[in-house]
Amino acid sequence: MFKLLHKAAWPITVVVPLTMASASVAQTVADDAKCLLVSNTYARTSTTQEARVIAGSTAAFYLGRIDGRVSPTALKAALAAQQKLLTAANGPAIMKACTERLGQVERSVSAMALPANPPARSRGER
Repeated sequence: MFKLLHKAAWPITVVVPLTMASASVAQTVADDAKCLLVSNTYARTSTTQEARVIAGSTAAFYLGRIDGRVSPTALKAALAAQQKLLTAANGPAIMKACTERLGQVERSVSAMALPANPPARSRGER
């Protein structure tokens, strides 16, 4: 019974802190659109496989943040507005900030999702 309750309760303990923390690190649709654009560009144009993979993961993260949050019309407008602001000169700094944001989220989720002291297993459990 404990095993069942423990497994059923953990998503709540992860989701509640995420929703509470999201306000302090919230980004606007414009910020997410900017990160989506720059990371997608880096995913297509980076010269190393590692950089393309990191940029692709970053693009997927920001696409997920935008998906369902705004209408297609509003998304198109946000992407068009941000496209005008991106340059070769500011692209690297923007990409760095976007990947750092993704790293912060990954660390926060990992810290919440992984128990510091997992419950001891009985002899019969695997």
